[in-house]
Amino acid sequence: MDLPSAKRLGIKKASFHTLRHTFASLLLTKKGVDIVTVSNLLGHKNIETTMIYLHTDMQTMRTGVEKLDFWGPGKREAQIGHKKAEVLEKKTGY
Repeated sequence: MDLPSAKRLGIKKASFHTLRHTFASLLLTKKGVDIVTVSNLLGHKNIETTMIYLHTDMQTMRTGVEKLDFWGPGKREAQIGHKKAEVLEKKTGY
């Protein structure tokens, strides 16, 4: 499928499906839109179908854990946790 808008943005290969997938994934993982809303936007009848778009990267998981604020901002324990997460990310790719 030829998508002129994608070509103008410098995207060489794009299909309707990849744009739809990116749209849903970004809403869920980066913009904090709830899964029910995204499911309705995509016209899914079953929420399990929408769950395909829940790709969680390491930074998103790290941000989620930081919201718990166990030690308060800037504490050494949190910094050590970040370092361990970075090492794990390098070893596993996640």
